[in-house]
Amino acid sequence: MGFTVHPTEHQIKASYIYNFTRFVDWPKEVFADSTSPFIIGIIGQDPFGIDLEKTVEGKIIKNRTFSVKRFLTIDDIEYCHILFFGISNRVKQIQILHKIRGLSILTIGNRAKFTLDGGIVNFIEKKKKIRFEINKKIARESELNISTKLLKMADIVESS
Repeated sequence: MGFTVHPTEHQIKASYIYNFTRFVDWPKEVFADSTSPFIIGIIGQDPFGIDLEKTVEGKIIKNRTFSVKRFLTIDDIEYCHILFFGISNRVKQIQILHKIRGLSILTIGNRAKFTLDGGIVNFIEKKKKIRFEINKKIARESELNISTKLLKMADIVESS
């Protein structure tokens, strides 16, 4: 008799983050060259452990490999293509979102109102499954082109 191993919440989210790179186009100038890696940043507490590295290890999308960086504070943030917020404090999240607003960074959160506060993607639970919402306005301001395939899978949030 075999056992079914169910992925953890963070393994599922790591897989989503990896797959977002298939459906989002960044401006060419945010990469040093045509083979520069996608840089995934995590600010604050890292809920993934090694799951994110395991998910992207050895993978190539759009001729690019992956690099994962961790930042402890707002001042530590270097450029990255994706920034996952491991900070639960809403005020700190808003400060960081304000600091990087307009940069071509796909911001990903895990807190109610993250997309209303200026984040682009937010993980939500729907019918006991992990789903996500997208703020198209902030994505456009960040010069990120999100595929209609990805948008169809998301709940769309519009902020002012």
